[in-house]
Amino acid sequence: MSMVYHKALTLSPESKKERSTGDIVNILAVDVQRIQDLGNQFNMLVSAPIKIVLCLLSLYNLLGKATFTGMCTMAILIPVNGLLSASVRSLFMTQMKYKDKRTRTTSELLTSIKSIKLYAIEKTMLQRLAHVRNDLELANLKKISVYMGAVTFCWNCVPFMVSCSTFAAFALWYEQPLTPDIVFPALALFDLLAEPIGIIPMIITALVETAVSFKRITTFLLCEEIDSDLLKHFDSVDEESGVAVKAKNCTFLWESVKEKKEENYDEETTVGNSKVALVLDNFEAKKGQLTCIVGKVGAGKSTLLNSILGYLPCMGTDGTDPTLNIHGTVAYSSQIPWIMNTTVRENILFGHRYDEEFYQKTLESCQLLPDLQVLPDGDATAVGEKGISLSGGQKARLSLARAVYARADVVILDDVLSAVDSHVGRNIINEVITGLLSTKSVILATNSISVLKHADNIVLLEHGKVVETGSYRDIQRSDSKLSKLIDEFGIGESEEVDDEEEKDVPLEKTLTTRRASIETFKKLTSVEKNKKSGQIAEESAEGRVSFRVYNEYIRACGYSGFIGFLFLMVLSTVFSIAANNWLKSWSEDNAKNGANKNVWMYVGIYAFFGVGSSVLTFFRSIVMWLFCALKGSSMLHDRMALSVIRSPMSFFETTPTGRILNRFSSDVNRIDESLPRSFSFFFSSLTKTVLILGFIGINMPPFLILAALLSVAYIYYQQYYITSSRDLKRIVSVSRSPIFSHLQETLNGFETILAFGQSDRFQFIQFENLAFHLKVVYMFRSINRWLFSRLQFMGSIVIFSTASLAILQGISGGMAGLLITYALSVTSSLSFIVRMTVEVETNIVSVERVLDYCDLPSEADEITDVRPPEHWPTEGSVRFDHYTTKYRANLDPVLNNISFEVKPREKIGIVGRTGAGKSTLSLALFRIIEPTEGRVLIDDVDITKLGLHDLRSNLAIIPQDSQAFEGTVRQNLDPLGSYKDEQLWKALELAHLKPFIENLDKDDTDGNVGLDAKLSEGGSNMSVGQRQLLCLARALLNPSKVLVLDEATASVDVETDRVVQDTIRSEFKDRTILTIAHRIDTVMDSDKILVLESGEVKEFDSPQNLLKNKDSMFYHLCEQGGYIGTSSSTSTSEATN
Repeated sequence: MSMVYHKALTLSPESKKERSTGDIVNILAVDVQRIQDLGNQFNMLVSAPIKIVLCLLSLYNLLGKATFTGMCTMAILIPVNGLLSASVRSLFMTQMKYKDKRTRTTSELLTSIKSIKLYAIEKTMLQRLAHVRNDLELANLKKISVYMGAVTFCWNCVPFMVSCSTFAAFALWYEQPLTPDIVFPALALFDLLAEPIGIIPMIITALVETAVSFKRITTFLLCEEIDSDLLKHFDSVDEESGVAVKAKNCTFLWESVKEKKEENYDEETTVGNSKVALVLDNFEAKKGQLTCIVGKVGAGKSTLLNSILGYLPCMGTDGTDPTLNIHGTVAYSSQIPWIMNTTVRENILFGHRYDEEFYQKTLESCQLLPDLQVLPDGDATAVGEKGISLSGGQKARLSLARAVYARADVVILDDVLSAVDSHVGRNIINEVITGLLSTKSVILATNSISVLKHADNIVLLEHGKVVETGSYRDIQRSDSKLSKLIDEFGIGESEEVDDEEEKDVPLEKTLTTRRASIETFKKLTSVEKNKKSGQIAEESAEGRVSFRVYNEYIRACGYSGFIGFLFLMVLSTVFSIAANNWLKSWSEDNAKNGANKNVWMYVGIYAFFGVGSSVLTFFRSIVMWLFCALKGSSMLHDRMALSVIRSPMSFFETTPTGRILNRFSSDVNRIDESLPRSFSFFFSSLTKTVLILGFIGINMPPFLILAALLSVAYIYYQQYYITSSRDLKRIVSVSRSPIFSHLQETLNGFETILAFGQSDRFQFIQFENLAFHLKVVYMFRSINRWLFSRLQFMGSIVIFSTASLAILQGISGGMAGLLITYALSVTSSLSFIVRMTVEVETNIVSVERVLDYCDLPSEADEITDVRPPEHWPTEGSVRFDHYTTKYRANLDPVLNNISFEVKPREKIGIVGRTGAGKSTLSLALFRIIEPTEGRVLIDDVDITKLGLHDLRSNLAIIPQDSQAFEGTVRQNLDPLGSYKDEQLWKALELAHLKPFIENLDKDDTDGNVGLDAKLSEGGSNMSVGQRQLLCLARALLNPSKVLVLDEATASVDVETDRVVQDTIRSEFKDRTILTIAHRIDTVMDSDKILVLESGEVKEFDSPQNLLKNKDSMFYHLCEQGGYIGTSSSTSTSEATN
């Protein structure tokens, strides 16, 4: 587990593209577990061959040369089994691929759940998951079950065929009669031989599975890593304007150049095939200077930052070695903020010691103090996984605060201004970028033009190449592309502000000279339960697993299949007992006659019973797997998937994804494979024991008294053991969840972790999680040894008592031999029953945990009796009527008594400070959160009375978190398959994505290009801006009369933004549009402006009227954002127009 986690932290981008988060989680959940389980069976792997050899030697002493007949039979049958086992290997390889695919699909479903609900595509995503689960994974598991049934049949035949051929040979070759004194010692030895032979199929299965798992883990551990030798770290530079970052002669690639040994090796061709990501001939960033990276969507801004951090493979541009140096420590804030599932404070400190003065200064400069006042627990608020309980702007500023607090020498910021309001962005520029960070080397990728005036160096990228560079003043004097960009889109700012900035700089210098010190490693702080924002702790049931769980599992499997399975089990056991009873009759007849008569008749009937038992066992196996276990497993998984996807967003806010994935991976895997085997072994041992005890009791009644006394001791030890093992098993399951959660969180933010140099701390946290898990596993294994030693001792008592009673009662030699033989077998059976009872109880815990998630509280019904009119909404009027809502019952309202009305086809701009409730308003419209008071009417229809699918499928949105799903472009644009290719291309063209999609994957050999081109997990082969444009294309396909734009172009450059805004105005002119915007200039042409503050409507009027009133909040927002001042006339004229 540690090696897998360590490797996950060092994977190259190419390796990450090939292996999704779900794949890596599956390696931990299934493959590592299989290797761990093999350790339990290792003693059997050693003991089974030894037992076979000793049994055969003993048989030779008893039966002489006839033993060789049995050995020849075994020699013939074992290779047949070997061939069957080998054929299963490829099926197991396929099975693991399907498991990976299912885990990957589940992981994507969970991480994109908000978008899935907003787009009302739950059924589509469930169908995709069901296809992978039922049509691929379980269909392949059915094939494996049939093959393994055949393997089991062959191995079951081996002891019967060996004994049958040996006895037949003895009877034919020797004149000595085959009497009970020979038969039953031999039969006892054959029974002893049957145990290791019976174990061999289990060992073979385990070895095949483990070999597959070993190969998968080895392949993963040999994956390409980030080149640790590329990026060289040096001590920080002391002098002002010293070079802190230098990249020279660097060609960065999406894929590393593979070493070629062929004679005709052409490096240029190889590089071309590897897809050049970025070329940096000579890039420098100096201490105390701000370097801004600008460019269009997909130009390579984020790629440049990742390249500087050493994440991409690199080669020299002119054939010489590339140079990539960083002086001092690094802090990094990614474009999509990576927020840990802990408190606000822990996210900011990020492993550094707490410094009260600088911590407060960081909060103030990053504009977080007002947010802490409204968060339920201040800076002790648990932000949830990926910061799910925070707004987009809050997440961006929290990520920025982390970078600021680190007080690193080099600070790399990726588009941190796009998710915040204009006036907040202005304050961040003044107080952070040119304030607290003024002594640092700051590299900022941005689409904001207003920050460029503060830059000491501006770099313009086009198609992965630097086309222009220079200082702000030099660019203003030139006639370059940058100069035209600034002239066209720049916003004038008053000089007085700049003067104030200059005065503040000395203070910031004194505050930031001391580097933040690393705190002693410790586990992430768990949020106290009594906190309002605290997550729900994972609970495990106590005491016995309830009968309801067993009943639900049997019902899922099907009562008819279960009864058929039990019937075949009893019948096969009866055949087995009949075979041994027939052998008793044969030996007794031989003893009476003094010769071996009618050999073939006796051998034939004995073989009939023996092979018949094996045939019935084969059919029992088929019935169990195909008609019970896999049917039940499929039903439970589908029920859980439906229940989870129908859960309200509050469930995902309070439940880590790793915890949910644990149930979909480890628990489902146990229900698929381990639980059916445990049930099968338990019932077969129980049936065999009951029938054998009955047979012994009929022929030797005093034994029943002994059995009753011993059963008391057995039950005592069983109950004593089960109580501990069951609860330990639950703790084992619960202790596994933090391992998956931490792994998934690490994979999501590994760029940030590596940039900050925090990989050791995160490995320490994972080791702590693993240590606790392994302690519990060790305890669980130890009590198994405790039980086994006691059961072995009691088994010895059973054998001694049976032999003594047989002598005292004067039973015939044949019967005495048969009873003692059965006593030997019943000893192991009783031990097996106790162990299997525990195994069933511990494995049924997985069913219990799955059923917990099958009964989760659900959202409102998807379809209700109240259906909207056809083509609703036809007009597009929206009215909030005294609407109040909260995210969870124990939290304060986030929207309070909201009332306003939007007329059909009106364009409404929604503005307000970050965290004011703008995005919450869109969630309320889609009923992601439900009202506590009031109502919302669309075209005079109360949306709370509609089914959620009817509501959400008839509205359109471009959400704040732009999501792309793994699959084709077509599947992303049109999940329901409702549109023609021409319509899809038209939408892409209007969203300005057509050229990118046409070139996507054009070099791939699979022929999937254009609409069939593949998008990686989470759309990772697209930039954030391109993913936003993809969401715009989705909205263009939706004919709804109501459209919500939640920061639709926040991550798009200003040129593309202008074109997209023109597209929105022209294509959506007949729709009602609610636009949530941080850049106020994008909503200046709206019909009305809605100003929100602390979840309340403060103003709702036309922009012209609001701008006339200099005391209005909207006027102040414009003023603070720099939209009024030297450019006030421009802004006002735009608003008037």
